[in-house]
Amino acid sequence: MMSSLDSMLAYVVSGGAADPSADEELEIKEEEELTDDVFILGQHYSHANHFKEIGWAARSLPWFTYRRGFPTIANTPLQCDAGWGCMLRCGQMLVAESLLRHRGGDLSTEAARSARMDVRKDVLSLFADVPAAVYSIHNIALGGLRKMKKPVGEWFGPNCLAQVLREISVDALSTPAAGGGPTQSVVLATHVAMDSIVCIDDVLLSVQKAVDAVSEVSGGVVPPTAAAAAAAPWHPLLLLIPLRLGLDDMAERYFAPLSRVFGIPQCVGATGGRPNAAFYFVGCRGDLLLYLDPHMPIQPTVGAFRRDTSIASYASPGLLSLPMAEADPSMCLGFLCSTRNSFDDFLARVAKMKADFPDVQPLFTVVQKDVGGAGGADDFSFTNDSGDDDDDDAFELINVP
Repeated sequence: MMSSLDSMLAYVVSGGAADPSADEELEIKEEEELTDDVFILGQHYSHANHFKEIGWAARSLPWFTYRRGFPTIANTPLQCDAGWGCMLRCGQMLVAESLLRHRGGDLSTEAARSARMDVRKDVLSLFADVPAAVYSIHNIALGGLRKMKKPVGEWFGPNCLAQVLREISVDALSTPAAGGGPTQSVVLATHVAMDSIVCIDDVLLSVQKAVDAVSEVSGGVVPPTAAAAAAAPWHPLLLLIPLRLGLDDMAERYFAPLSRVFGIPQCVGATGGRPNAAFYFVGCRGDLLLYLDPHMPIQPTVGAFRRDTSIASYASPGLLSLPMAEADPSMCLGFLCSTRNSFDDFLARVAKMKADFPDVQPLFTVVQKDVGGAGGADDFSFTNDSGDDDDDDAFELINVP
């Protein structure tokens, strides 16, 4: 459901996005005063020269929407997440994109998509609407109940979602998969950087705990994907950074650095939205945020995957756009660092971004150690506009028939 402004600025894919072989083109309306630079999850495109490539990048993204008819969640009668599950679906999209990138590499071209559909289906099975799926709506909702004391069916904020995704990761990495399957090798280590501060030592500790958990579950044998270097074992890392970029509205001073973030190669998007809906932000064009919308349509559930399970309903129809000025200030950035070298590269790019915007408050700060609030100005160059632990109240539920 889009406002008239959203409709005017929307990215639209003509034809049926479920058929990647169709000759589709990405159209954009209201071209006046829009920059030519388009950033989508770490990739830089020219809108004038990379029209088709932008279209394929948009349609390669995993798309999760409300579902109906899934098994009830715990002791509730809920069999549909319409009206409350939009942020949970956005979290599924961010994690799915991270896993697809880690396991399948670049899926932004037609040839790559066709060659790696087996990987895509394998990843999407982790998000089936059944309790046994690691990242199912059931496990995320119940994680909110355990971790944040949120009743099933209550809306999540970006920070709450990040904490729950971390808990799911910890549990999955520490538990042998049913039937001896390789769950540990496909679940990402997940670290949540609180108070807009990325503490390097804490991140490395989270990775080491994941390596140790996988080693223990597998009988002391660490899978090859966990080793980034001979001297330093590594487990693929999803780094989540909850932010609040203003009080009631997103402050304009954050527009430029936020745009820059979507150009960082490790970026896997952000969960956020506007005051009446959650979106999965995947890029930007100037001060326009590009996103996938989880609200419509309400689709039939997809249960446990079988060989003949169709994944057409997960195909992205294209991107919509929202001015940054209209976005809710609460969001959570995500970055995938599959290796230690990738993490170090991420840190270098963040440092350069800070140097490129010397007069602008950074979105978040990187420190080596957790100094417990005793650091000086150099360590803590930025504090949030709000110290709230979670930002659920900043969003409102929408009524979906």
